[in-house]
Amino acid sequence: MYEKLVTFEEEKRKEHLYLLFNSIFICASLMTVFETVFKFPLLMFSGIQNSSVKWFITTLLNPVCSSGAALFPFLIYNIRQQTPFKDKLKASKDKASPFWYVFGIISVICIVPVSVYGGQLFCDFLIGQGYELSEKLPDMGEGIVANVFYAIYTSAISAFLLELAFRGVVCHKLSYASTALAIILPSLISALYAYSFVKIPYLFVSGLIISWCYLKTKSLYLTMTMNFAANVSFCVTLLLRENTDLLPLSVICAVISLVAFAVLAVKNGLKVKYPEPKNEDEKYERLTKKEAFFGPFKSFAFWIFVFIFLFQVFFTYLDKPMPSTDDSAGQTQSGTLVEEGM
Repeated sequence: MYEKLVTFEEEKRKEHLYLLFNSIFICASLMTVFETVFKFPLLMFSGIQNSSVKWFITTLLNPVCSSGAALFPFLIYNIRQQTPFKDKLKASKDKASPFWYVFGIISVICIVPVSVYGGQLFCDFLIGQGYELSEKLPDMGEGIVANVFYAIYTSAISAFLLELAFRGVVCHKLSYASTALAIILPSLISALYAYSFVKIPYLFVSGLIISWCYLKTKSLYLTMTMNFAANVSFCVTLLLRENTDLLPLSVICAVISLVAFAVLAVKNGLKVKYPEPKNEDEKYERLTKKEAFFGPFKSFAFWIFVFIFLFQVFFTYLDKPMPSTDDSAGQTQSGTLVEEGM
């Protein structure tokens, strides 16, 4: 038998790909660790008795702490890669026309209701099977003023910080290796970071659209605006679902979203081109379809990230208590959806 000869370039390429996936998933794994650290300041205000003051302070700090924790490991990675954000945020770098903003925003706003509806159906299914969900849905306060403030403020902070992490670092870096992974992985990581079956569908689906738009335009201003619009749409959907049947609204919005995205795809082309490599390292990172599929699974950090997600779900989010019999009615108690303010 003959051993396959491996050239120096192939060895160097494999080394770069190994470092690429592991670096990204190590950063993704560290998000949970940093979230615990970043949320220590919130403990200082846990003893406040006035509920309105406590809600206001929590609303101000929570999105900064949570989104900042997600950005921090990628910020360190970005500094090590010597690709500062200030270059990506220059106004001259924004190549997105108003056409992109209009149809991009419509596509993500309208995809949210159907995604939330699907997530809620899955939660209802789990509850019907006897599970209890510690669903951390946002506490948007009492009254229209509080609702508007929460939706705009938290959506803006989250959009700015998370887009720097997931599109500015993950999507940008993966675009040299595989355009498909550059669209899917940042969307998947951002969705799983939420640890919420209600939020995961909308974050993942809207993330796919936002990642595609970023690769087509390279505009973080566009993706931040789209992320902000998707988050506001999520808040509005939560408010509407209390007194509105989401199914008809979801169907109508899904059709509008597909039409808006189709307009973008037809006008600008669906396929995303690989960016030109800026240095010798980036030219080694381009993957074949087979390598793009199996690459993440060969990364040890990927399995660490999966383990952290499953641990969070099964030990802090999802629970199926032992069935107990009601002595008076002789019936088994069912699971409930427990909502907690963020």
